Amino acid sequence: MTQVDSVSLKEILRFPFRSPGWATRFFVGAALVFAGFWIPILPWIFVAGYLVQVMREVLEDRGPSLPGWEDWGQLGRDGLRATGIGLVYLLPGTLVNLFGIGVYFVVALASSLAAEGSKAGEEAALLAILFAVVVLFLSLFIGTLLFLMGLIPLPMALAEFVSSDKFAAAFRLRRLWEVMRADGWGYLAAWVVLLGVGAITYIAMMLTYYTGVLCWLMPFVSATGGFYMYLVGAALFGQVYRENVGSLGGA
Repeated sequence: MTQVDSVSLKEILRFPFRSPGWATRFFVGAALVFAGFWIPILPWIFVAGYLVQVMREVLEDRGPSLPGWEDWGQLGRDGLRATGIGLVYLLPGTLVNLFGIGVYFVVALASSLAAEGSKAGEEAALLAILFAVVVLFLSLFIGTLLFLMGLIPLPMALAEFVSSDKFAAAFRLRRLWEVMRADGWGYLAAWVVLLGVGAITYIAMMLTYYTGVLCWLMPFVSATGGFYMYLVGAALFGQVYRENVGSLGGA
């Protein structure tokens, strides 16, 4: 990473466990992530709002640190806007994937019902299933491509929103491209670090699962590891954004 040096990276990886009162603040966030496995939307909004606060402290050169879970109204407002930004960037690819999967299952079910008791029906069902398979793979390819196209600039879009406190700022695509290009290798390295943290979390989950005896711990490992990964991502991309904007001569 060209701008976020090893000392800064070490600080970012350690800050969730070194902030004052970190234990309570960290486990409140992990508990919300765990609740989000069972309760739709609402817990994730507050988690997103908290990550906005973490990133804001980095952008204002006051972090990284874990802020207190205090102003829940502000957390909700920030979380709603951040969630909206994420939906705009990620929903197209997700919908295309779901469309292909839905077409495949509907056609497969209809074909199995239509094929009963008729050879012509069986041939038509086979053709229909082949068509559905083509649609499925095409939609998965296009949907994954759209998802990645939305995911890659999303951290900078969120940072732009946090920096300006304006929802529309997250969709200034030319500005986002300039910020990412200011240190493209640094931005790529930030993604590599975050994916590495995600891979470690996944390995920990699989280890608990395959032990058999400890498999009941997997949701808790997933929640704590996931929240840690989100915190690192918020601080890491906040730092990259701050330094890239600085190299462009921005405030």
